Amino acid sequence: MFTLTGIAKFTSGIAAWIKKTEQEVEEVYSGYVSSIYLMLLRETPQWTGNAVSNWNIGVGSPDFSFSTTLLHESTDPRVLFGGTPENHKGHLAAQNISKARNAGRTRRIKLKSGLLPDVYLTNSSKNLEGVSYLHKLESNPSGFLRSVNEPGHMVARTKDFYSNLGSITKATQTLYRSMHI
Repeated sequence: MFTLTGIAKFTSGIAAWIKKTEQEVEEVYSGYVSSIYLMLLRETPQWTGNAVSNWNIGVGSPDFSFSTTLLHESTDPRVLFGGTPENHKGHLAAQNISKARNAGRTRRIKLKSGLLPDVYLTNSSKNLEGVSYLHKLESNPSGFLRSVNEPGHMVARTKDFYSNLGSITKATQTLYRSMHI
C-alpha cells in the first residue's frame, strides 16, 4: 500500500496554471483584435475622417452605431466643392476619435466555457444624405480616391495581412499582449 501526499498542492498548481493560460489567451487574442482594428484605422481613406472615426469593436455582438460629427464639422463649402481637405489616409485626428470611443472594449474579451467570444469590427458610417459609402472606399471605383488615399481596399488588405501570419510565435504573442484598445 502507498500514500499520496500533496494532492491539494498539485491540484491548486494545475488550477493556477489553467487560470494563467486562460489569461494569456485572452490577452493575446485581445491584442490581435486591437492590431487588426488599428490597421483598419491607418488604412481607411479620409476626406473628413468620418469613415475612420466610425470603426467599432463589438465583443459578442456587432456595434452598428455611428456618428456624423466629423461630417457636420467639415461642411465648409470650400472643402465640399473642390477645396483641398487636410485629411488623408493615416491622419490621426479621426483615428483618435475612434480609439477614444472604443477604449476598453478589447478588455471585455473573456473566455467562457473554454471559448472566446465572437468579435466584430464594423463601420456604419454614412454621408450627409444618410447613405453608406464605405464600399466606395474599399473598392475605389473609377479612381474615386485621391492619390493620398489610394489604393483603397483597406478591409481586403487587412484581411490578407492577418490571414498570412502563420502561427503565433513567442515574439508576436508578446507584441499582441501589449496591444490593447
